[in-house]
Amino acid sequence: MIYLDNSASTFTKPSEVLSAVNSACKYFTANPGRSSHPLAIRGARLVEHTRSSLARYIGLDSGSVIFTDNCTGALNLAVLGLNRVKRHVVTSVFEHNALLRPLYHLERLGLASISFAKPRSGLSLDPNDIISLIRPDTGLVALGHISNLTGSVAPVYAVGRECKRRGITFLVDGAQSVGHHPVDMDKNNIDMLAIAPHKGLRSITGVGVLAVRSGIALSPIKFGGTGYSSAQKFQPCDIPDGFEAGTLPLIPICALSSAVNRKRIHGESERQKIASLGRYFYSKIRSIDNLTVYCETPECGIIPFNIGSLDSEAVSQILSSEYGICTRAGLHCAPLIHKFLGTSARGAVRVSIGCDNTVDELDFCIRAIIEIASLN
Repeated sequence: MIYLDNSASTFTKPSEVLSAVNSACKYFTANPGRSSHPLAIRGARLVEHTRSSLARYIGLDSGSVIFTDNCTGALNLAVLGLNRVKRHVVTSVFEHNALLRPLYHLERLGLASISFAKPRSGLSLDPNDIISLIRPDTGLVALGHISNLTGSVAPVYAVGRECKRRGITFLVDGAQSVGHHPVDMDKNNIDMLAIAPHKGLRSITGVGVLAVRSGIALSPIKFGGTGYSSAQKFQPCDIPDGFEAGTLPLIPICALSSAVNRKRIHGESERQKIASLGRYFYSKIRSIDNLTVYCETPECGIIPFNIGSLDSEAVSQILSSEYGICTRAGLHCAPLIHKFLGTSARGAVRVSIGCDNTVDELDFCIRAIIEIASLN
């Protein structure tokens, strides 16, 4: 099997992460922070260590890390929990439904109006494509750092600087970037950053992260036990504890702690390998007859394509059943960018490369694509 679906979730997990999972199952199974016995205290200390370690990794000097069920939960909290006076939101056509659907929900309730930035040329957003949509009543700019379909990188530095100048909250969906691409919340003036640890950080599923800069006002959207203030009727609003109702997923948090520590050492070499493999694969397939590639920045390892008039699901199925190659097809939960590309009817096949892939694997995939294209 050749796994080329790393944007959905990384398949191979480092030995450090696997060891952390095993250790957590043995020694960190108590409910962290809910009791005063040693096991609960040990778990609480691990949680706080992971918060501070991750905050340093993403350049959050003043703020906090909230653990959620997944990255979708983090984006829902950011959008639905933000206490805003100004209701206009600027986002883009590249966004994932995890960001779009909470925004549409607010729009349906009459609590938000939305403007969508799109590229004026090519497949990448220019800062002015976004900044030109900002109005006096704009209260939030929300962008995916890296597109999960095209691999396009949003101009977060320029947009963040403008948001700070105008006093606008800046939310970044880092599902495809954190762990793959340098992210610094302070340098880029990011107010909220959503993270999917099981992707670029190569940790496991079961936990998401919303990193929040100090001064951002949020209201909880999830209610339940917090281990303190139990006599109160209403959910506490202090960050992070008031936003982590219920039992925290201690095993995924333990894995995340190990993953972050490992990324500090190996992250740059892994990023460079993915960039090199991405450029290589892109250079080979872009010249294949009867094939359309929807990519300008292959360094992120995300390369989508279509073959002739074939449906993307059919191509992906052939790659899987006849060649043992794992890809993803369809709309990738990003319908607006498919509409922009004109691929809404059939989607696209997405190859997403990981740091454990090899040139030999990519060459085999290229030969498979050539064979499929030659028959259609």
